[in-house]
Amino acid sequence: MTKNSRTLNTYSEYMTVDYKEANKMHYRVKGHLIPEEWSDSDIVKMYDSYFTRCWGNNEGGHFDEAFEAAWHEREETEIDKFCIRGYD
Repeated sequence: MTKNSRTLNTYSEYMTVDYKEANKMHYRVKGHLIPEEWSDSDIVKMYDSYFTRCWGNNEGGHFDEAFEAAWHEREETEIDKFCIRGYD
């Protein structure tokens, strides 16, 4: 679960982007979330590249609902990996 809370220093070190925002950018371009095996440096390179690519593109908002559904599913999967639901 720590992976979802990490902060990435990106875009020429002028702004800080969290893991969810990086996934949102990747989803807008590729239509799926970032693979779990990517390193932080891979994510930063991807975000910088896609940020430039999407600059001024006003059509990214129509992916928000699909992204939130995919993100919620990943969070549920992450929780299930590390937590036991219910009571003993």
